Amino acid sequence: MKTRDIIFIIVLAAIVTGSWLIFRSPSTNTVQGQNHQGAYYCPMHPWIKSDKPGVCPICGMALVSGHNHSQGGSNAS
Repeated sequence: MKTRDIIFIIVLAAIVTGSWLIFRSPSTNTVQGQNHQGAYYCPMHPWIKSDKPGVCPICGMALVSGHNHSQGGSNAS
């Protein structure tokens, strides 16, 4: 019976943690869904944007400046 209780607690903790990660609100220094000139964004997570330099709250990489990152790659003709 104790093994069953431990497994139940572990599964419940995993569900609560996963729900928190999915539904938590973004940090106040990120601006999501806006595409304005001079914005900083994470190269690994382009939906993470900010109006000032900083670091990505997900991976810790430095945000890079640019406004045409969502237009795809450049043509190498």
